[in-house]
Amino acid sequence: MRFIGSKVKLLKNIDMVISKNTIGNENVFCDIFSGTGAVARYFKPRYEIHSNDTLHFSYVIQKATIENNNKPSFIRLKHIGIDDPFKFLEETQILNYNDNNYFIAKNYTPHDNCERMYISNKNAIRIDFIRTTIEMWKKEKLLTELEYYYLLAGLIEGVTSISNITGTYGAYLKHWDNRTFKDLEMT
Repeated sequence: MRFIGSKVKLLKNIDMVISKNTIGNENVFCDIFSGTGAVARYFKPRYEIHSNDTLHFSYVIQKATIENNNKPSFIRLKHIGIDDPFKFLEETQILNYNDNNYFIAKNYTPHDNCERMYISNKNAIRIDFIRTTIEMWKKEKLLTELEYYYLLAGLIEGVTSISNITGTYGAYLKHWDNRTFKDLEMT
């Protein structure tokens, strides 16, 4: 995930500092200001993880990747004929598009009097469809709590690979980056 403050490139250095300053029988790792959760995920195989951050997206990712220890089974969705929710959300034809109900398409794409270029119109509509469908499934009790967060995290992670930004949604690029023309894939 492109994220200002990501520690992905520092993981081996962090591990080396921890190894030099611990005795080896520690059980808990605390990832303070966890952000994308890269540090927590790196140390998860060796420790019980405690993580925090004030950003809600971080909470969603931690629920999906730190608290969740197995790929969700999505049993209730399978009962209604959805074997692969990622594929369903990525490929279902969107028939009832209404930009009044679609927040991302309405606020983060160029149209009418809006010049914002965060996400292409096509991907923004897909993001809104996915987000509203996940909420509908939750409301209809078709998802467990961890399945819900797993799908949300998949959407969050996927959006970063098609966004027209450098690493923060504080500003968009003035010209469309090539990645914005790809179709959204949840990861």
